[in-house]
Amino acid sequence: MKWIVAIVFGCISLFVHAQCTPDSVFHRDLLIEDLEDLKKTILESHPDPYAFCGEAKFEAAYQKAVESVPENLTLADFAKIVAEFLNVMQDSHTSLDYGYLQEIQFNGNGYYLPLSLRKTEMDSHKKPGIVVGGDWTQGIPKGSAIISINNIPIEDIYDEAMSFACIEGNSVTAQRSIAVALVPIVCGLKQQYDSTNTICYIPPGSDQMKVASIDGIQRKAYNTMRREKEKQKPSWMPELKIDDTLSLAVLKIPTFSPSSGKKYAKAIRRSFQELNKKNINNLVIDIRGNGGGSSAWVEYLYSFLDTSGYNTPDNVIGRNSQLAMDRNKLFHSGFVQLIVKLFFKKDEDVISYQRISELPFGGQDTVYFQEPTKQKLDLVFRGKSFLLINGLTASAGVDFTHAFKIRQRGEIIGEQCLGPVTGTWGNPASYTMTNTGIRMTIATIRYNYDRSFRYESSAIEPDHHITVKPQDLFQDKDTHIEYIKTLLKQHP
Repeated sequence: MKWIVAIVFGCISLFVHAQCTPDSVFHRDLLIEDLEDLKKTILESHPDPYAFCGEAKFEAAYQKAVESVPENLTLADFAKIVAEFLNVMQDSHTSLDYGYLQEIQFNGNGYYLPLSLRKTEMDSHKKPGIVVGGDWTQGIPKGSAIISINNIPIEDIYDEAMSFACIEGNSVTAQRSIAVALVPIVCGLKQQYDSTNTICYIPPGSDQMKVASIDGIQRKAYNTMRREKEKQKPSWMPELKIDDTLSLAVLKIPTFSPSSGKKYAKAIRRSFQELNKKNINNLVIDIRGNGGGSSAWVEYLYSFLDTSGYNTPDNVIGRNSQLAMDRNKLFHSGFVQLIVKLFFKKDEDVISYQRISELPFGGQDTVYFQEPTKQKLDLVFRGKSFLLINGLTASAGVDFTHAFKIRQRGEIIGEQCLGPVTGTWGNPASYTMTNTGIRMTIATIRYNYDRSFRYESSAIEPDHHITVKPQDLFQDKDTHIEYIKTLLKQHP
């Protein structure tokens, strides 16, 4: 009988959380309870929460969060306090779930403004230009500089978004890119969208401000539009484009977390077969916006660039906890454990995960990896390579960037990615605050590139720092690809 009661109360809890809107108000006692439980869960689950900040700064950030909570506070304002507390750890895997911040704007028949924004050069006030980047523009020309949304100056929204934007180590440039991408979400938290919204903008090449009325969109319509876009072009599928005149190919890798591993692997393999068949001399690997995924796919992709293959990571420090176990309960079942022991004895990834999962709660261990993924020699590309990265290149995207840089496989173009030079965090587990329902993730492993066990905070930098040009967006040109074409013409 107890399990039925648990399900009923669970459904009520989910219903209450689902109905929360950004302006929902909570009493201080409930918010403090959520903060206390969050801190406790981090200390129980994260392999080293003090790595970048130290214990004193962590505790100070927590106390500041507690002291910032008044008698009553809206959900949106509390989410900002939580984000600022989490950011002291400088771990992008331990951060708010931005999808949740978008979801609550749909509650109560609410609206959202699906606007794709891009970061451009910094201005005299050390803030990036924010321009329309592509989809969902509703008639505003690409490359247009945003001045305000619903009469809120874009500078104010950006400043607010920086409080929500995650960071890894000291990758501040990358954090700014995250903040720009979050502007539409944060604006809706600050002032809820309506069925019609006003955007002031300046078109590229002009100095005259224009005003556009932009329709807000509700949950059902938004989900329908996303499904249609996904049908037309799956967001996870690798895409190869070839410019025969420059013997230049661009392989776009949107993620290292595909919906179909079989189709994903096949697309990558076929791309390299085509490159070698056509004797293409120059290859661009484009992982801009690649938020990560599995290290196995990092190894797989890089193995097509190096005859010796590639192994990553060198080692993982894992901590077992209730949160880590909840991340993948099926793996902990007796049947799955038996299958692992019978059929995956030589699989380093599976065996290492099993070893960590068998630790007692609070237990921590280091597992090592040494078997590289290799390809047949006739599949490996040996020409000149370039790598495109930006501030939205994160997690496994950082791993691939590290491999490309440490093996000196070619030149890296773009901007700082969201990750340090010696390793990152990983296996983020979902965590939901009991009273407010705010969702976030907490890292459960440390992912190291070598055995120095240094927690270096310096971000991986490109060889050529190139920012997006608004005029290129307007003319449907890719600033970074155009830069590479110039390099090839100068040094064929």
